[in-house]
Amino acid sequence: MESGLIARWARAGTRLHYCLLTDGTSGSRDPDMAPAALAEQRCQEQQDAGAIFGVECYSFLGYPDGAWRHERSAHPHLPCSRHATTPERERVGG
Repeated sequence: MESGLIARWARAGTRLHYCLLTDGTSGSRDPDMAPAALAEQRCQEQQDAGAIFGVECYSFLGYPDGAWRHERSAHPHLPCSRHATTPERERVGG
């Protein structure tokens, strides 16, 4: 997540909700790290980072890294879908 953008929104009084799409399990070079443990670690890291900016709540969707497709038809249930928000208030990226 782009911390500068999040900081700007936080200073402006924007209510922040993190919607994390993927589980972060591709982000380790430790061959002994179990995927479930890594996913848990990544969730905690996001919560720790979000606390700096006052993030109110989190949604962890848990898609495997590399499996996310941003298509409305693939994920019509997502409240954080680009089709349900304005581009100024939603970011999909890392």
